[in-house]
Amino acid sequence: MTNNQDSGRGHLALTRGENVAVLGGCNLFTGLPSRELERIAAASSTSIVRGGTDVFREGDPSTGLWVLAHGRTKLYHSSADGRSQIVNFAMDNSLLELGSALDGRAHSMTATALENSVLLLIPRRILLDLNRRYDTVVQRTIDELCSDLRQRDIVSTIAALKDARGTVVCAILQLAWQYGEPMAGGVRIGYQLSRQDLADRAGIRIETVIRILSDLRHENAIITKNHMIEITDLGALQRSVACHECLLDCSVFARSKNPIRT
Repeated sequence: MTNNQDSGRGHLALTRGENVAVLGGCNLFTGLPSRELERIAAASSTSIVRGGTDVFREGDPSTGLWVLAHGRTKLYHSSADGRSQIVNFAMDNSLLELGSALDGRAHSMTATALENSVLLLIPRRILLDLNRRYDTVVQRTIDELCSDLRQRDIVSTIAALKDARGTVVCAILQLAWQYGEPMAGGVRIGYQLSRQDLADRAGIRIETVIRILSDLRHENAIITKNHMIEITDLGALQRSVACHECLLDCSVFARSKNPIRT
């Protein structure tokens, strides 16, 4: 591997088998023949991006589909005054900005690695060819785009209708759908988050998020340690934002067929 110390970017020579395994783990390509996965892997480039380094920036030209093989990234919008609005947190086998990869327009958000991460870049021509030749890829592409659209609609609706506490609690519950792991008496969100990350995800000042997290801890609803959130009273969190009355379907945030039932 060659690595550029200044840019934080380098090329990583994954084995062909590793590339194929990564692609096979992506929902978009599940069920494709092994020879097709081999063809995609051969046409793709792999790279390592150091933590804190951008994978791509909002407004950059899109040349293909980025697949996060290993690591963690955040996708977000930035304002002129330096504020950020996080759209999503991604980890292994996640697709980054499928819409821009398909239409070839500039990236609509920035992706930044939160830790050293390995990514594949599938050329746009390959992605379009797969959509021409495989009905299953077309359907899964539609599913992915619809899921992204619904998630963004839910986040913007909650931000408009909920108070600060409700917005933070809903963000925590959505993260539980995405990265929840069962634990004795509750759910552990298996994704490291700083308080600033959560503030940028909820679109709220960090001072307000710190106060809300403190309140939730004192209410024995959550525990925070090592940048992880453990939900110790799921029912209390749900009741506090009237989940049983809400018509927004946050199961759209789930990453698997057997998500944590929040």
